Amino acid sequence: MTSPASPRRPIILVLAWSLGLLSLALAVAALLLLAIDLSKLGENAAEFTLESIVSVVIRLAIAVLGVVVVFRQPENAVGWLVWAYGGLGLLDHFTTQYAIHTLGAQPGSLPAGEFAAWLQSWLWIAAFALTAMVFFIFPNGRFLDQRWRLFAQATLLGSALPSPAVLLDSTLSS
Repeated sequence: MTSPASPRRPIILVLAWSLGLLSLALAVAALLLLAIDLSKLGENAAEFTLESIVSVVIRLAIAVLGVVVVFRQPENAVGWLVWAYGGLGLLDHFTTQYAIHTLGAQPGSLPAGEFAAWLQSWLWIAAFALTAMVFFIFPNGRFLDQRWRLFAQATLLGSALPSPAVLLDSTLSS
């Protein structure tokens, strides 16, 4: 257990601040790309824009909550998982907006648009696994007993099994 006087405390503080800044950067980048492409989104632009902004704000709040927990209780795995869930959500929004910009709104203007679309197509699997893990170890960051650990392992395996199929399907359909 890490106490406030732990020698690792400064490293954890820097890491927590870095995770928070990374989350903020992903949110700002996603919203910036959304604003740039707003005129090219078509007839449902207002609805898509509002949904995207609300979702980015929610995911950023989740990531910040995770950072706060990491900052206060770095030994609790729940904080790390909550940040990872929010961070994955923000990465999902960023890769979505990046792919829209690079492949649709201004084709070829930025590199790796197809990679961003491919990455975005399977991020939901990791987000599902993280969500499940939070429920298994909430509130103290530990499993209640060995049976919960087995359920968590089965959930992770169940989340990992579709990954190769999604990855291959995404690659083959290109």
